[in-house]
Amino acid sequence: MKRARIKIKGKTALLFHKFSIDVLTNKSKQKSGSTGNDPEEWKTTIFNDGKKLYMPGAYFFSTFLAGASYVKLGRGTIAKKLAGCMTVVTEKSYLNRELPDDPENIETENMPLDSSQPVYLDVRGVKNPATKGRNVRYRVALSPGWECSVEIEFDDTVISKDDIKRCVENAGKFSGIADGRTIGHGRFEVTEIIFE
Repeated sequence: MKRARIKIKGKTALLFHKFSIDVLTNKSKQKSGSTGNDPEEWKTTIFNDGKKLYMPGAYFFSTFLAGASYVKLGRGTIAKKLAGCMTVVTEKSYLNRELPDDPENIETENMPLDSSQPVYLDVRGVKNPATKGRNVRYRVALSPGWECSVEIEFDDTVISKDDIKRCVENAGKFSGIADGRTIGHGRFEVTEIIFE
């Protein structure tokens, strides 16, 4: 097994929207808004340790796998090979941006809405696929320039270093990471890959 340390830098905004198991529980909880419009939802949908923001390793696995679908192998792609031989070692990839304060201490109205700020609140309408209705989504977002690194392991008898590099670069160009990828968010460039 070989290891690769990969550093990336965001070219487009990065949006957070973690799926929480609390959404599925039928315990009654205090609502801070109406159905489909909860201004406090961002506090439960970010990946954070206090003020520090991070992305989980699983995000990178699916993103690099999406990048592999653009690397041809015969009449297909190397996606299956990558899925079978790659492991993301990093559990939490910390970003170079922080929240202004611990989420329990921040009032929503004090979060900037200006997308030129390093960390801001992205508020936009989203379509509910089940009902076809529209909801308001409140997400923490990072303006372009965000950075993080991740470490992966892969079997170099199955997939080459060059293929790993192409998968990661394609993921940044064509797929992106985190939320809002289908509308162009989370795109990144690879600033460094070190193989060990």
